[in-house]
Amino acid sequence: MSRQLPARPNLEHLRNEAKQRRDALRREDASARLSDAQRLVARSYGFPSWRQLKAAVDERTRQRVFEAASAGDVADVRRALDAGFHPGTTDGAGRSLHQVAKTLGHEELELLMRDYQERDERPGDVKRAVAAIQTAAAEGRADELRRLLDAHPEQLDARGVDRTGQTALHRAAWNDRMDCVRVLLEHGADVTIRDYGDNASALHGAASAASLEVVQMLVEAGADAIGAGDDHQLGVLGWATCLGRVRADVAAYLLRAGGRLEIWSAIALGRADDVRRLVEGDASLLGTRMSRNEHRRTRCTTRWR
Repeated sequence: MSRQLPARPNLEHLRNEAKQRRDALRREDASARLSDAQRLVARSYGFPSWRQLKAAVDERTRQRVFEAASAGDVADVRRALDAGFHPGTTDGAGRSLHQVAKTLGHEELELLMRDYQERDERPGDVKRAVAAIQTAAAEGRADELRRLLDAHPEQLDARGVDRTGQTALHRAAWNDRMDCVRVLLEHGADVTIRDYGDNASALHGAASAASLEVVQMLVEAGADAIGAGDDHQLGVLGWATCLGRVRADVAAYLLRAGGRLEIWSAIALGRADDVRRLVEGDASLLGTRMSRNEHRRTRCTTRWR
């Protein structure tokens, strides 16, 4: 009979259990490997592989930490961060811990997350390599970027050395550097990573400022065309329509690619029937306001964009 994972599973404890199991196996078979022991531990808990056991533990941990964040439990969140929980992790709605804290007004937790996001204990040579990669990406120097990535492949998805927490893909996409975006995607850049400042992906910024071709490249590489949970509370389609200009071509493409029309983007696009449908489905939208980044403005001001 399989064992049940504890309510608060600890991956480090499971790793130690696997090492102990490996040592026991080696007393009978000197060639026994850690991976063999990990598989046995995973199966003892009802999982066919260590990878699936780890994924289940990570998901439970993520749920617990976000529940603590929603409740404003700073001490529990701090313990998770000290144990290695990544400050850039997002919940099912795409929100980071920092975003949850800001949205719910947990100021102490917001300060804690800002502190963890700004920590950078990487060696100086690593920081210099990351800075060079990101500068090349932002400035559109594709050949140089390729050489740097070949020399430092482990820094492909590294966050920058400033407070934004952006990756090279963010920098390339947000600056409309199509050739650099292509290089990064060819090397396997992660399109799901969100930055710290706006909790936004490379696609959010591209929808606002880059060419349609860059937007298409990111979506085709697997970027989330909905992108809920950003700090502006607009989603990717809102970034294309509500942050200074209405990009009808990008909006049309995003809708075909699975993007979601929200009240703000429907107003910006002048889609009266969709506005009516959204309000009929949720009358509270009549009183909703934009995020604090837009000074809590009402729907009407969006018409002027």
